[in-house]
Amino acid sequence: MKEPSSPGGRQQSQRRSPGAVNDEELKKRIAEELALERARRDSEAQKRRLKQEQEYVRDEFGKILERERISSNEHLTRAILRERAATEEERQKAQRFARQLEEKDRELKKHDAYYKEQLARLEERVSLSSFLMKSFLFISATDFLVMFYC
Repeated sequence: MKEPSSPGGRQQSQRRSPGAVNDEELKKRIAEELALERARRDSEAQKRRLKQEQEYVRDEFGKILERERISSNEHLTRAILRERAATEEERQKAQRFARQLEEKDRELKKHDAYYKEQLARLEERVSLSSFLMKSFLFISATDFLVMFYC
């Protein structure tokens, strides 16, 4: 059987050489520093990717907004042109109605002058007719009286 290990053997195993402890600690530190450096690089790479993605999204939104602005401007331009055309059509229609109204007014003035002339002629005829009738009656009455008294 084995002899129990001597206390000195235990101390020897517990006491490692200072170089070995330092090597392990150094390896551990290096591993930690490498892990930290790797994490830092990963973080920086992730930040760069995030920044690139943000720039890409910003560019895409910019493009979308520009297309929307162009589309909106085109729509607005078409609406303005339609409105101008409708306004011009209304203006021409108003001018046409104004000319027709002026023409009707001239026509009514001609009719008014004609009817006034006709009324004046009728009044003249009635007046002449009345005069002739009165003259005829007067002459007839005079003839009757002359015959009656003579």
